[in-house]
Amino acid sequence: MTGSAVITGSFTSDTAQQLVIALNAGALPVPLSILQQQSIGATLGTQALAKSLFCWYLGFIIVVIFMTVLYGRLGVIASVALYSIQYLS
Repeated sequence: MTGSAVITGSFTSDTAQQLVIALNAGALPVPLSILQQQSIGATLGTQALAKSLFCWYLGFIIVVIFMTVLYGRLGVIASVALYSIQYLS
């Protein structure tokens, strides 16, 4: 780690200076050293996606039940509309 970096983009001099100030605001005056390095496989993303979809389905079911109990027939209509919006967009 050399301690230098390059950020590219279409920055003006003032914008670049503001970015430098913002980045240095959180910098600590201590040296960094790598204690451990590991590679993460693509299965982590697959597991996270599966858990996210499960949570989405569970949340959707809870919302449908809540709206149906609270609003009756109109809650069912709203749930169908919500379902349609989710899959058509």
